[in-house]
Amino acid sequence: MSQASEAAKAEEATKPRVPFWLAVAFSVVVTFPAAIYFGRFAMPLWAVFVVWAEYFVLGAKPEALKVMWPNFIYGSLGVSVGTLLYIWIQSWGLIADPEANTLFSLTVAYFILFCVLLKTMEFGWSFASTGLPLFNGVALTLGIFFTGTYWHLFETSSLYVIALLSSLTAIAAGIMGGIVGWINVIITFPRKVSSSA
Repeated sequence: MSQASEAAKAEEATKPRVPFWLAVAFSVVVTFPAAIYFGRFAMPLWAVFVVWAEYFVLGAKPEALKVMWPNFIYGSLGVSVGTLLYIWIQSWGLIADPEANTLFSLTVAYFILFCVLLKTMEFGWSFASTGLPLFNGVALTLGIFFTGTYWHLFETSSLYVIALLSSLTAIAAGIMGGIVGWINVIITFPRKVSSSA
């Protein structure tokens, strides 16, 4: 390929046929049924929207999903291990005051978890390589757990089960958020244009 054609390709850009603001508005409203009609599988849309925004931060191209989803899932599963540890430590009742016992249990469990989680990012694993999706997986899983917006697939009072359901819900929301981001770009029907156009 000649230098001239390489330069021409480098200057190539895309222009949407449908305005971005309209595509975003459409993408938002088509997610509503997932929160209303899915019953026990109702989707926490706030979690979906966070990952949707992440898709744009990471380049708004399908290749971003190959980075987003493994890192998001790893963050979600990782923090769920920390949550299981927190529940277990809290059950010991080492401190008589309930609030102090909760604080102690949270501190110990998540201190250990974050040390391990961050250390694994140094190992060069592809699923522990990108901070934003990894920490979105952490944050959204914790948010779903502590707000009770997990999938209520069956009646349970076990915090251990609720922690796992929270991770499952967060992972589903993360996958949906990536898909909505991808669809958002697709429905602008982008066309290639040169920078001189």
